[in-house]
Amino acid sequence: MKILLLSTITCLLLGSGILKGQEPNQFDKLIKEVSNKNFTAKEVSHMAVFPGCERIDINNNKDLQSCLGKELNILLSEKLEKFADIMDQKGLTSAVAKLQFVIDKEGKIVQVKAMSGGNQELGIESVKAMNDIAGKIKKIQPAVLEDGTPVNLVFQLPVRFVLRDSRVHEFQWTEIVIYTLINENDIFEIRENPTESIFKVYDVSDGKNLFLGNFKSFDEVLSLEPYKSIYFSKDRGLITERVIDNELYRLYYSAEHKDFMDVYKVIDGIEELLESFPKAHLEYSSLYLKLILR
Repeated sequence: MKILLLSTITCLLLGSGILKGQEPNQFDKLIKEVSNKNFTAKEVSHMAVFPGCERIDINNNKDLQSCLGKELNILLSEKLEKFADIMDQKGLTSAVAKLQFVIDKEGKIVQVKAMSGGNQELGIESVKAMNDIAGKIKKIQPAVLEDGTPVNLVFQLPVRFVLRDSRVHEFQWTEIVIYTLINENDIFEIRENPTESIFKVYDVSDGKNLFLGNFKSFDEVLSLEPYKSIYFSKDRGLITERVIDNELYRLYYSAEHKDFMDVYKVIDGIEELLESFPKAHLEYSSLYLKLILR
């Protein structure tokens, strides 16, 4: 730690009376730099101790840092409960943001901000929640350098919000769309009836819902034309496209991740990715269920 080493040497020189007129000013400048700098966990001798983590050995920086993250996640989870409503309105099953904040040398959480690249709404709400937490928790024992000097410590904390409540019970349905085949003139929906273990094909072109036949398997559907030709002419597997609240959405099987789905909103003919999510999370989103349940 270069700053700590310089500080120690300067103190020794002051004690021997060697410094000249301008050198005390240099020492003051160095102290000011230490005071204002934001240190990382690797640069401090002892980690900040968050309330609730006092039981951990003060020399165990790794466990203290882990405890701080766990305690903050618990507090953030309580503050962000209502964010589930925002996610459901937007059709998301999960959202990720990253916060950056400083535990200053006075033991307070300051300089809270959301890093770029995450979910904007979750970032905004997480910053509000963290600032609220900062005003209510007990004083944090600040991080210190090797000589015991308390310093500002900067952290980054990932925040992940995942819905876990099934919304299937909100709908009356008998079939689920598993694939949609589109060519220039036709749109065919392949649906599965889970209770009867059969697959059904419908012509839904121009708003129709014309039943075309029952099949024992998806492969049996694809053994026939025109379904076979349409299926093998596409680069991506389209599950469904549908207008919900005057917005056009498309749901695809992910080409990059097995057992994942990609949902897009179509704006002025351009697809904008809303979310890539595990198939198992499908039931957590009212929007996605509206897209596929019939």
